[in-house]
Amino acid sequence: MDCTTMTATTFTYEKQTISEVSYDVFTHHAAADRGQNHDNNTMREAIIGAIINNKVPETYYLTEQWRALKSAVDGFLAECFGSKDYSRVECNHKGGRGNHYDFSVVFTYCDATTGITSTRTFNVEFKFNAAKVSDAPQFVSPMKPSQYLSGSYEEYFYDKYMTQIAAATGCVAPDRAEWLKQIHNDAPACVKEIQAKYYAGSAKSSRFTKAAEDITCHNLCKKISKESIGTFIAGHQLNTSKLSEYLINSQEEKRYMLFQPASAAATASPTITLQRVDPADYTIVSCVPNPGKSRYDCVTQSGKKVRVLLRWKNGNGIAFPAFQIS
Repeated sequence: MDCTTMTATTFTYEKQTISEVSYDVFTHHAAADRGQNHDNNTMREAIIGAIINNKVPETYYLTEQWRALKSAVDGFLAECFGSKDYSRVECNHKGGRGNHYDFSVVFTYCDATTGITSTRTFNVEFKFNAAKVSDAPQFVSPMKPSQYLSGSYEEYFYDKYMTQIAAATGCVAPDRAEWLKQIHNDAPACVKEIQAKYYAGSAKSSRFTKAAEDITCHNLCKKISKESIGTFIAGHQLNTSKLSEYLINSQEEKRYMLFQPASAAATASPTITLQRVDPADYTIVSCVPNPGKSRYDCVTQSGKKVRVLLRWKNGNGIAFPAFQIS
């Protein structure tokens, strides 16, 4: 964990410079700012961790907003542990694609039966602007999706579409074996030039050139990606048993920290709700391919609808194929 440094008005925690006005990332206004969602969420998680680890200056809590936020976090911790009978709590940040949760929260307490000091750990995933897990845009994003499919999408894409992608970007197609080895990363070296060309034509990218040639290339890559996913889904089945096992295992010990901003009323306070999901919500009992929407439409044992979207995380047809499950 990062060392915490403070000045009169700001402090640094988890590489985030936090001030009293940083609370704005928890407001309704921030919820509507989709373009800043990643940065805002990183700040939110840092602030929550700082509150749990007692890194927030006491002067912050002189304001109603910060007091209400701390009260909501403390209430979540008590509900998570089952009471307030713990002597210490520590938050370890675990966000990233290698983990299925954002925080590891460790409670230290004295066992009432044995009198021995023990610890209990909970895995917590933070969801902003959500009253229940189903409100969140996605709850998990499994990598290497072909392990849950009746065939390899990666091999299918390379064999059927890679030459089109290379031609569209004016680049040389990467070696097949090397591409299959590297593709499950943000920026595979073997497609560095292709990826650069793709983002040069993306209006949402900081590398956007506004050049007509780059925009045409970008749009063509998106078209090829959508076609490849649709045709693949139309001819391949989802292994629902294996995916259900993954979902249950990844969610088994997880607690969701569902945050709702205060309403416009001056007296309203933010709320944090704890939710655990029944394993029946993750046990898929039926599945229908939906090629037109690039997904499989599933129903779980509890009757909930689950959408398993096949997509590329870092450039359509370029890098990091994965599922987005919501």
